[in-house]
Amino acid sequence: MNTRKIVNMISVVTSILAFIMLFFTAIVFKDTTTSYTFRGTDIIFGRKANEMDLNVSILGIILFILTIAMIVISIVKVVRSQDKKINFLLVGIALVATIIFFIFKTPVVVRHLNYTTEIAKDFKLGVGAVLGGIFSILTAVLACADYFLKNDIE
Repeated sequence: MNTRKIVNMISVVTSILAFIMLFFTAIVFKDTTTSYTFRGTDIIFGRKANEMDLNVSILGIILFILTIAMIVISIVKVVRSQDKKINFLLVGIALVATIIFFIFKTPVVVRHLNYTTEIAKDFKLGVGAVLGGIFSILTAVLACADYFLKNDIE
């Protein structure tokens, strides 16, 4: 088995892991009395909670689409590993997804029970957002590595 094929298969795994991280805790909000956690899907598609409502996030929907595109392009790279344009496309998509993972809390708009609306300020990134960003970076690094690797292990 050649080196490029191995790197491309690892790239598929890291892309899938980045997508899975969307279902883990993305942001955490600690109030004076309680702590709220929201999954990535709550932020992307919105959520109605007892005390807070999250609006649908356009940036989150873009992230959802980009992570699916990372998986598809990584799988295509396993089949057609010689195509250099696919490498650059995957690097670009993975880097944009990484940026969105790390600014995941920025576009969150919260509506409280008393109908006041605010942009989330005191939210902190959760494990899912951080690991999703790390797996996206790994996907980009592996796509770059595939560009520079030779075909055979010696």
